[in-house]
Amino acid sequence: MYHPVVELKIVNAGSVAHTVRIATRPLSVGRAPDNDLILTSAQVSSHHALFYREHDTVHLRDLGSTNGSFVNDERVTEATLKPGDVVRLGDIELHCVDALILPMELQIRQMDGPVAWTVEDGFPLPDHERSMVFVEPGGVVLEVDGHSRALTPGVVFELDGRRYELAEVEPVARTVPMAGAFPYRLDVDLSEGRARLTSDELQPAVLTASTRVSLLYVLAGQPGDWIDDEVVGAGVWGRAWTRHDPNNLNVLLHRIRQEVGRAGYDKRFIERRRGAMRLRVREAHAA
Repeated sequence: MYHPVVELKIVNAGSVAHTVRIATRPLSVGRAPDNDLILTSAQVSSHHALFYREHDTVHLRDLGSTNGSFVNDERVTEATLKPGDVVRLGDIELHCVDALILPMELQIRQMDGPVAWTVEDGFPLPDHERSMVFVEPGGVVLEVDGHSRALTPGVVFELDGRRYELAEVEPVARTVPMAGAFPYRLDVDLSEGRARLTSDELQPAVLTASTRVSLLYVLAGQPGDWIDDEVVGAGVWGRAWTRHDPNNLNVLLHRIRQEVGRAGYDKRFIERRRGAMRLRVREAHAA
């Protein structure tokens, strides 16, 4: 069973940079880093607008922005959106289109606390950087320090003294890349010890920690290709990789994602599956 929903396609220089799906959770948009969707244009206010659903209808609310919110070139404070509408926030266009999504998705919920995390392949649980969750044909697998366990919806499990549950929930809004690659460029200079991630919409994210630069160097050499952990580990630590805990790669990946995430980049620009990872950017150069 599928539900009809509305997607917003963020258009930059005539091409689609991202697609945002408006589901059950409100989506806040603006320049500030606490928004669900961050737009770094100077013409967009810190907290510019809110998109939200009521039943099968999507609404836009302007949050007192300086340059206003427009639907089909008409300035609005509140508006009901439909497929075909063009929304403009400052100088950023968002095109409304029809979409279909599954009615349920998976979350991992902390039983004795406020944490709930949407399950995605190759991501750690909150506050557990040595963990990694994988979504496989047979179900959801949690890997911790090289040991794996299958997770079953409704069955409580423990990690570091905290209790969690895998649960089916209503879909939530999320940003997804176009055509499998994010509109980013990665330049890695190993001799200078620097990796630079750039986008037309964001300030550059510059990484200088040697292990982070080395990992990005390996991935940038074969962008879009899955690279085995053994190859990545050897590229980061050399022969010493054989003496490393294999889970160190997960920790290193988690810290790279955190660093670029603070600059507004989508953490999924590196995709993870069990035993391999790959780079998902429009351009990559390694020197």
